[in-house]
Amino acid sequence: MVSSGSWYTPVSCVASAGSIASATAIGMDTFCGGQISIPNGSSITSLTFYVSDQQDGTYQALYDASNVAVTMTVAADRAYVLPVAVNSAISVKIVANAAGTINFVGKTL
Repeated sequence: MVSSGSWYTPVSCVASAGSIASATAIGMDTFCGGQISIPNGSSITSLTFYVSDQQDGTYQALYDASNVAVTMTVAADRAYVLPVAVNSAISVKIVANAAGTINFVGKTL
């Protein structure tokens, strides 16, 4: 994991398999985008994004302007830009199809 800089903040996240409650809440209020990386050897292949208006609030599946659920197909040992639809979120949880962790680096406002 990289150390914090003046324009980015790393966060190690739990992307619990199918469990919104166990996933790490990421406060997006200080970020304007970011990236996600999947560790080497991970069995995670898909991510689904959930949002709330507060970190300890109720999370709902995120849909884009075309009413399509915001998901990503991913692979181990790769990095991805955070979907644009997530940028407007106050708090986001990322739920994976398998247990594991992901790394999130937010681009600081």
